[in-house]
Amino acid sequence: MTMVMLHGLGGTVDNWLPIAKLLPKDQHMVIIELPGHGDSSYRGDDELSMKGMAERVQEFIDDDRSGLKHRRIHLIGAATGGTVAGYFAGRWTSYVDCLSLVCPAMRTPIDSDMNKAVFGGGKNPLDIKTVQDLKEAFNYLVTEPPKLSGMILRGILQIKKPYAAIMGKVMDKMREELYDGEEDVYIGKHASEIKSPTQVIWGEKDRIIHISGADVLEKKLPHLIQKHIIPKIGHSIYMQAPQTLTTMLVTFQQRFQEFV
Repeated sequence: MTMVMLHGLGGTVDNWLPIAKLLPKDQHMVIIELPGHGDSSYRGDDELSMKGMAERVQEFIDDDRSGLKHRRIHLIGAATGGTVAGYFAGRWTSYVDCLSLVCPAMRTPIDSDMNKAVFGGGKNPLDIKTVQDLKEAFNYLVTEPPKLSGMILRGILQIKKPYAAIMGKVMDKMREELYDGEEDVYIGKHASEIKSPTQVIWGEKDRIIHISGADVLEKKLPHLIQKHIIPKIGHSIYMQAPQTLTTMLVTFQQRFQEFV
């Protein structure tokens, strides 16, 4: 079975490298860079919506060059990638053998610290323009921010700078799709359509997407097999707890393979 991994907002394939290094040597995996992120192009603003991203993932899998068309797939998505993965699994049910949702972006019963800041008229902590912004973002993403030198922080900022305008568009679409209407039009609305055995993973101290989303999914997902809450860990689980996350993903996949 192939692990197909989708990163979160503003991420790249590099986000999943800590996990890739810990996987069994014989585990086949493909990390997909979402439209407008990293080296992945996009053909119009529609592809920056989560629906558009899911359609690009489907297009990639169907392309003979991907080698995925006839493989069994364990689809794994984190944050925004989790929302894309959940929508994908509900729409293209036959493509996904099992599904792992890692703190997917969704409307939650309790507002996260980020949402309180944004909807309270404050600054979005993920709107990063300066080194200080980056430091503050780490405080939201992990419970123990890395101690990085000013030079490294400036380097990270330079890497992200070319994508700032695109990320602004993605965030605007997320707000419109997840929060401005009467309901969350992705996982909140379509969770019941997901037919794959599903695993939900959340960091207990997530300040970006509140942990109460896990309880919502537990009620709505018809084939939820596992729900994991990782103590003392924040939103960016693959950064802060790569070994724990890897073990959960591998164990779930093995259980599913044995189950079928």
